[in-house]
Amino acid sequence: MQTETLVGLISGLGGAVIGAGGALMGAWLQQHHQAKTVRMERQEGYSRAAADAALGAFLKVQQVALGIGRPDSADPNSLRVLTETVIEHTHTARHAALLLVRAHEVRERLEEIVQVLLAWETAPVVEGQSRERAMCSWWNSAAGEALEVLAAHMRDEPLPPRHRSYVAMMTSVASRLPDPS
Repeated sequence: MQTETLVGLISGLGGAVIGAGGALMGAWLQQHHQAKTVRMERQEGYSRAAADAALGAFLKVQQVALGIGRPDSADPNSLRVLTETVIEHTHTARHAALLLVRAHEVRERLEEIVQVLLAWETAPVVEGQSRERAMCSWWNSAAGEALEVLAAHMRDEPLPPRHRSYVAMMTSVASRLPDPS
């Protein structure tokens, strides 16, 4: 065999090996990138479903607080049923919020709102207002705050600032906590 033919053969085989290696590497990188994209889309889907569930639960709390679907107030167990209903929906919202992927700030804010919402015993009663009305106002305000946070998150907007009424609620809760010292 002539030297030039041998060099051409070796160069051709070397090029083919390098080309095949490059093709395999490219295919692996593409597959890896697609798998990562699919994983991110799946997490985004879980997060969207969790946000929808939390949104629905907070809407139910707000509906109960506004009197929609509220038990008959003539029933002596009405306040207990009302409270249990709100607590149930609040815990549902809390559990759904835990699944919000890559939304640490939203999860923290919702947990804060849940803590305030569940501290309804601290709701101040204004003169001439019933205890039930004070509680419903408290629940409505806290649920409204949660709905705004979730809506901003779902629209990929920055979280809204806390409303003054909600900050007053937080202060009321904090003032009734035992002193840690």
